[in-house]
Formats: sequence, C-alpha cells, structure tokens
Amino acid sequence: MVVSALLNLLSRGLVLCGGAAGQDAQVRLGLFAEGFSRPTAIAHAGDGSGRVFVVEQAGRIRAVGGDGSVSTFLDIAGRVRCCGERGLLGLAFPPDFSQSRRFYLYYTDLNGDIVVCRCSGRPDGRGE
Repeated sequence: MVVSALLNLLSRGLVLCGGAAGQDAQVRLGLFAEGFSRPTAIAHAGDGSGRVFVVEQAGRIRAVGGDGSVSTFLDIAGRVRCCGERGLLGLAFPPDFSQSRRFYLYYTDLNGDIVVCRCSGRPDGRGE
C-alpha cells in the first residue's frame, strides 16, 4: 500500500518528506521531481551519491539527484515489452554497487518472457 501510494505520488512528481527517526515526524507534501511515465519501482544504490532511481515500465530508469534533477540512467525500451502487467518492473542494487557497478533488472522481453538479469555497468554499453 505504501509503495503504491509513493509510486502514485512519483507519477505526479510528488514525494513525502519527514523528520529524523525517533522524532515526531512533520510530514509535508511538495514537488521535488517530475516527468516520470508509468513508474513501477524506486531504488537507492547506497553508493553515497544521494540519487534515487525511478523505474519506468516502458524500459527506462531515471536517476533523481538530491537537488531534484532528473537524468536517464538506463534506457532499454528496445528490449522491453510493455504494458499492462509487462514491462521493466524491478531494479535492485547489491551492497557493493559502488565498487562492483553491478545491479539487477526484472523485465518482460519482446517475446513476453520474464528476464531477471545481473548487469555490469550499463547494459546499453554507454557507461554511466
């Protein structure tokens, strides 16, 4: 439910902000980043960059910087069958991402098969 609500807010360019753990949180809603299309997941790489990554169903992953700037981290739309219950649906970063540059994707390929793959660098070969 919480993830669904967050993705709904992300699709409209909104995020939640709160206080530190253990304190009475003051929650406020505000525009932080926008321009997402069909977001399916959000992940943090834990690499110290402060970026979060928004997965878009059609096959694109957008990196959102701490200042709200949005850039394309990965675009594999040419490999992904979208939409309905298909598309690029998941992204995971292992704890050693900052050293290994490996991450994991979950998507539906053009044949309709489910793919779970480990990627090194960027699968489109463009570097980061």
